[in-house]
Parts: sequence; structure tokens; C-alpha cells
Amino acid sequence: MTGLRIEEPKRGGGFALSLLAHGAVIAGFAAFAAPRPGLPQPEIQPIALVMVPAPVEAPTPRAPAMEPVQAAPAPAEPVAEAPEPPSLAALAPPVAEALPLPEPPPPVKAEPAKIDPKPVPKPAPRPAPKPAVAKAPAPIAPSPVAVSPLPAVPETNAPAVASPPPAAPVPEIAAGPPLITEPRFREPPTKPAYPPRAAALDQQGEALVRVLVTPEGEQEEVQLWRSSGFDLLDRAALAAVRRWRFEPYRRNGTAQAAWVQVPVRFTLN
Repeated sequence: MTGLRIEEPKRGGGFALSLLAHGAVIAGFAAFAAPRPGLPQPEIQPIALVMVPAPVEAPTPRAPAMEPVQAAPAPAEPVAEAPEPPSLAALAPPVAEALPLPEPPPPVKAEPAKIDPKPVPKPAPRPAPKPAVAKAPAPIAPSPVAVSPLPAVPETNAPAVASPPPAAPVPEIAAGPPLITEPRFREPPTKPAYPPRAAALDQQGEALVRVLVTPEGEQEEVQLWRSSGFDLLDRAALAAVRRWRFEPYRRNGTAQAAWVQVPVRFTLN
């Protein structure tokens, strides 16, 4: 038994066959649905046909011989609308708009190059002429003048002029009281009291005191001649010297006033 070979219709002929097949099916339904006498008429229901385009597939190899199979009607393919050709205006290349040209810059005036003038060398100053010094005229030696001798004066018996008397001796001006650095004491001097505050502060030093002693051996004036460096020690030295009694200074057996200088030392043992 030889089977029928069903070849895939071409794209143009397949569409016509599909239309014929659908027309035959519609005619059959119309004949079946025609009214018959004596039979109840069935309710007619509308049937909508949808045209589905057949997919385009790549050609496949031939299939082996098979039993004849009724080919289903192929759906009608929609006709693809040809795209509208593009307008000439769209295909024309864009025309560049003419841009306004920039205004040319104003011409710059070229200033002439400044040429520094070369310094002109100053002429060397000429030394001022020295004023002519007039030479002093040489001294003229005086010419010798003849001196006539004086006439002799006759001697007369005139009294002799008395010579002036000798000057009286000037009395010696008494100088100030002398300074005695090694005085003599009428009584042994007492030791000065050490100020407790100065001892606590570890203050030590030597004060130099001068005393003006009268011819009677009394103290007329007491001075601090050189400080020890500490006020407490200076005041203690003056207080101690005021209690001392000195022998008057004698010169050629005569007592006279004199300055006596004594040092007062403060040391911590």
C-alpha cells in the first residue's frame, strides 16, 4: 500500500488552498444547517473564524511514506505591509547652519622699542688750583744805631733811701685732727653684742668706725666709715664703740683732738 506524500505547499499556493478549504467547511455547515420540514429547527449559534498566520519554518527533510492524513487547513498568513520609503528630506544630509564669523580683533599698535641711552661717562673732576700763598717778606735786619754816651751826673750829697723792713713771719695754720689707726684705751674695750637675728641669718662681717676724741679724752663724734654689709651688724658696732673710752692724742707732750679708727668684727664660731 502506497501512502500519499503530502508536500508542503509553497507560500503563495498554500494561502489559496487554505481559503478553498475554509470555504468548503463553511458550505458543509450551511447545507447541514438548512431547515427541513417536520423537524425541529436547532438553535443557530454563530461561529467566528480566526485567521492565524502559519509560522514560516525552515525546510525539513522529507518524511518517510505514511498513511494518508488529511491535511489541516493552514491559517492564512497576514500580508506584511511594505514600510513607507523614507522621505528625501530625512535622507538628505544635515546642512550646517552658517555661523556668524567673529569680529577680527582691533589692530594693536606696535610701540617702538625703547632704547636705553648709553650712560655718558662723566669727566673726571679736575683738582681745584691751590691759591697762591704770598710769601712773607724776609725780615729786614735793623741797622745799628749809634748811641751817644750820657753825660756824667755830678755827685751830690743826697741822703740814702732806707730799705723796707723785713716781712713779719706768717703764723702756721693749724691742720685738721690727725687720724690714729692704733688708738690707746683708758679701759679695755667691751666685746660688741652679736645681734640674734643676724646670727640666725648667718650674717658676718667687719664694720669700720671713726671716733673724734677731744684733748680731754671724750668722744665728740662717731661715724660709720665702712659698712659690714648688714644693717644689724653696723648698728651693733656703733653701739659698742660709743661705750669705749680712749686716751687723748698727744703731740710734743700736748694733748690735742684726733680721729681714732677702730675695726669691729662679727664672726660666728
